[in-house]
Amino acid sequence: MKDSSLCSEFTGDFLIVTFPFAEGFDIAMNADNGVNVILNAFRDNPGITIKGLAKITGISARTIDRGVESLKAEGRLKRVGSTRSGHWEVCDISINRS
Repeated sequence: MKDSSLCSEFTGDFLIVTFPFAEGFDIAMNADNGVNVILNAFRDNPGITIKGLAKITGISARTIDRGVESLKAEGRLKRVGSTRSGHWEVCDISINRS
């Protein structure tokens, strides 16, 4: 089945491929929204890695890592288990999911 929202084009020496994010997904990274992006992603997929989150959001892994460290220090996010087989738990249930 072909996804009609996926498109590609050639521009000069480049191939540009455009694909949609999940419905309602916002990748704008400011202080408040960046926190929401991280918390919502870990709530929706607790097993995702920082690298995986960077790949789907377009936000650098380093930026996400800084956000994660800040959220862990605030007690709003914690890692349960090992880095390989563990998962994330969002401890803040009062975030805005917009």
